[in-house]
Amino acid sequence: MVSLTATATDLGDPSPVMECSSGSNSRFPIGDTTVTCTAADAAGNRAIASFVVHVRGAVEQTSTLVGLVAATNAKQGIVSSLDAS
Repeated sequence: MVSLTATATDLGDPSPVMECSSGSNSRFPIGDTTVTCTAADAAGNRAIASFVVHVRGAVEQTSTLVGLVAATNAKQGIVSSLDAS
């Protein structure tokens, strides 16, 4: 799950409407998902922004973990033991 907060400000409208394609606490599948948020003020002006949520699968998580362990400069026996696990 991802917690997100999107805000918009407008000098002429203190409460612009903000909507996102995925809300806070949404569940995302493994891989990349683009979330698009739209803000609209009372005058009908709109602004759109988007960002990508990346969820790592098991292989990517393991690869990242192996790289982090290797970067710790731990004793070779410890690295080998963790790598074997």
